[in-house]
Amino acid sequence: MTVFYILLPIGLLFVVVSLGIGTYEHLSITRGTVTEGRVVGNVRHGKGFTPRVAFHTAQGKEVVFQPSFDSNPPAYSPGDTLRVVYQGDGTGARILSFGTRFGLAWALFCAGLAMVVLAFGFRFGNDFVNSYYTSSTFIPRIEG
Repeated sequence: MTVFYILLPIGLLFVVVSLGIGTYEHLSITRGTVTEGRVVGNVRHGKGFTPRVAFHTAQGKEVVFQPSFDSNPPAYSPGDTLRVVYQGDGTGARILSFGTRFGLAWALFCAGLAMVVLAFGFRFGNDFVNSYYTSSTFIPRIEG
């Protein structure tokens, strides 16, 4: 019973936080401008590589930015085209992909949902097992 009261609130918190992050990302994308960018190179960042991405704003200004993530091997090759979302004059530019925009929200949502399911399994599972197996099988009585 205690597991239920631990897993349920944590799971629900994860779900709520994931919905908040997902909503924030959705609003920043819908309020921004989506355009095409091009990877102009990869920069060594720690043990990995971060892509340098260039794009042009609606006003014709060229913007070059580096996202905060890195990977080894590099996630993108120079010359790759990708979608970019930016605000106003090119500030806050980010690569537009499901993993980079919604990956954290999706992982938290799935983990939270799993915790909620586990919580209810622990809460009602024992009653189900006892009622199912005691009504469908013969349990011999042990006499002493």
